[in-house]
Amino acid sequence: MIKNLLAIIGLAVVIRKSYEFYQHYDAMREENAYWRRKEGSDPATSPD
Repeated sequence: MIKNLLAIIGLAVVIRKSYEFYQHYDAMREENAYWRRKEGSDPATSPD
């Protein structure tokens, strides 16, 4: 019983942390696209 509870808590922590990392990555991607647009290059044709 306690192992299952700890596993659920661990899974929730991992999911929350991975979502935080995704949000950070998405913000960096948006910032990168902003600077590419500002420089005049097309982000759709740039290799990523």
